[in-house]
Amino acid sequence: MRLTVLYPEVKAQIAQFAGGLMPVRLGDDEQLSLVVKTQKEAILAAQMHGLFAFYLPALPSSSCTTTSLITAFFDDDDEPLTIRTPLFGDDAFSQDIIEILKYDEVSVYFFDEHNYEWMSFRTALKDNGSCLVGDDDIYLLGYHPETVKCIHTVLNDWFGARTTEDDERAIQAIFKESLSPSDLFVLDVTREMNGYQGGAGFRHDTLTRTDPG
Repeated sequence: MRLTVLYPEVKAQIAQFAGGLMPVRLGDDEQLSLVVKTQKEAILAAQMHGLFAFYLPALPSSSCTTTSLITAFFDDDDEPLTIRTPLFGDDAFSQDIIEILKYDEVSVYFFDEHNYEWMSFRTALKDNGSCLVGDDDIYLLGYHPETVKCIHTVLNDWFGARTTEDDERAIQAIFKESLSPSDLFVLDVTREMNGYQGGAGFRHDTLTRTDPG
């Protein structure tokens, strides 16, 4: 059953979320679940390959070794689609992300930028040697807007120059069990999405298209 049917209270949270990774605690669950809100191409790449990956590079800073997160969806092996997620030591969101990445399994729910829920899976997390299990002392930096900009730049440069060994050390998120049907047809007749001048009053969509363009 779909997340927004079982837990309609999270629908507004997801609609307000700009995009990326969002940890959520559903009902009385002890473990967190993960919402991934991203472009349909990334969702389709994850569906086709049955997995995606988390990269947590050890990054030098002026005072310590730190890390942040890149989530990769392999539409292309060399240059996959990615989400960059800065992590901070004084941020509850970052602590929740780190908690999830240390799980053996997590429920992952995929939404696109229109807040349509396309698929969900119980997902095994296989850590092949990220900095979360390494011997390095890793410290998360304190939040500052300029630090956010710097981390995005450093992550982008690191990922572009990553090695085969870096790929091998990534955390593999491997789909095990589907939590909802994935062959969905979405018919949207809501006024907020379709009440514009010249609109048909509705829109329909699928994750895969037989007539792209």
